[in-house]
Amino acid sequence: MQFWQQLDLDLFRTIHIGWHSGPLDLLFLVLSYTGTGQVQLAACLGTFLSRRFRAMALPMVVAWTVSGLANTIVKHIVERGRPSLLEWAQPQEPHRWSSYPSGHTVTSFAIAFLIVFYFWPTRWRWISFGLPVWAALVGLSRVYRGVHWPTDVLGALGLGLASACLVAYFMPTDPRGFFRESSGSVEAKTDKKEENRHSCGDGSR
Repeated sequence: MQFWQQLDLDLFRTIHIGWHSGPLDLLFLVLSYTGTGQVQLAACLGTFLSRRFRAMALPMVVAWTVSGLANTIVKHIVERGRPSLLEWAQPQEPHRWSSYPSGHTVTSFAIAFLIVFYFWPTRWRWISFGLPVWAALVGLSRVYRGVHWPTDVLGALGLGLASACLVAYFMPTDPRGFFRESSGSVEAKTDKKEENRHSCGDGSR
């Protein structure tokens, strides 16, 4: 146990202190902001405005809500101290209460993995590959900004993944329907061209 605690401390020191620079301050500020509840909820609700992806809006909101509630429950159970309380720490934002897990990271991974699950059966799965990377960067930003331990992020990954699995199981959605409209349009245009080609051929005879 002492080994893992020391590793957690060393990683925190390296990322929070060792990586410190002006450009990274700005980058991780933006990344951290994308993990806030208001931004993520707005993005989930904004999906409803898209006719093609509207079916994903409700599951995304549910995943955000479930993961957020799970995060709150675990925080009350664990009640872990923030690394920003260390004498040498230089937190870049105020900390509130229990550190474990990282709430920003939990909801980010929940939304990211849910979208990956929905897109995986399609040939457009590559669209979703960047989302877990984004969620991981949100988690890294929380360590860099001095308000979470690396293991807070690791625990958030597991909790976010579990939340996404739960929502995907109880709210299955056929992602192929997102692209049927565009596929149908392409097929219709192809049929039209084929019809015109045959018409021209008949006229030349």
